Amino acid sequence: MVKYNVQATEYTRYIAKYLKTPHLDHWENTIGRLAPDKLFPNIAEWSELVKAIYESYPGSGTDARFCTNDLDVFVRTRATRPINSMAEFATYWRDLGIIADYLVNNGKILVKDAAAKGIEGLSPHLRLRVEQQLRNMKPEQRKDDGWSREDFLASLSPPDGARFTARHTEPLQTIECLVEGKLKIHAILDDGSQIIGMRRAVWEKLGIPCRSDHKIIVESANKTKSSTTGLLPNLKVTIGDCDFYLQVQVIEEASYDFLLGRPFHTLAKAVVSHMYDSGQAQLTLTDPNTKAIITLPTKNRDRNARVVEVDF
Repeated sequence: MVKYNVQATEYTRYIAKYLKTPHLDHWENTIGRLAPDKLFPNIAEWSELVKAIYESYPGSGTDARFCTNDLDVFVRTRATRPINSMAEFATYWRDLGIIADYLVNNGKILVKDAAAKGIEGLSPHLRLRVEQQLRNMKPEQRKDDGWSREDFLASLSPPDGARFTARHTEPLQTIECLVEGKLKIHAILDDGSQIIGMRRAVWEKLGIPCRSDHKIIVESANKTKSSTTGLLPNLKVTIGDCDFYLQVQVIEEASYDFLLGRPFHTLAKAVVSHMYDSGQAQLTLTDPNTKAIITLPTKNRDRNARVVEVDF
């Protein structure tokens, strides 16, 4: 290292390898601005450069790089984002550690507090799983005693011989759609249904004709059979920026407002990617007419959701 001058040495070339382009440009411009001899723009007083660089990155080179509020904001933000792979967890753990390690090393928080924040920053489903695993690992430990980082990391991997298992139930997933430009509905996604169905009360709000000569007999899960009211042919359903034209059966007393069964999934080449920790999913659809491909997040079914009439 050249102690007082920054110049084109092997040392400075190695530093440049670890700088992103915007930072490298900024450093080079700073060197040029500080160079006492403009004939040699790549040489500047080292002490002056260090001072100028520190001023460009507020908080660096001081004892006030992070505060506990920074950690609180980080975990609150991350708790809204599911972790779907160990690579994503590794990124989360690294970013958490940058802040938490600094606070621990400077006596701002305790190690057990850092581990607790690590759990707090997980999405709700994954957090419950980790907390349950921690209780199984150390049933005698009180929650307010806190957990070590080693315990936290161990809870993310099942013990030898253990397996990840399915939960007893999972909420049905829905997607928001606009029907005939009139009604906004959270439709249930059901790849196991042979038809696309709509509750009669919703059809009546649409105020469009129903083909009563196209009734079919439907069978419910308890093997009871009933006839549909009729067919809504080529019903326009908009999801995202894509329009789908569906054959929809009207059902008198359906347990749902709108159900997108296999005919929809087939038409849209629907691909559903489920997330274990959140229970939710991402839905990828292909518009059969424009060939546009869209991906949207699904939502857990809300039985209190209402059909909304759109007023243009």
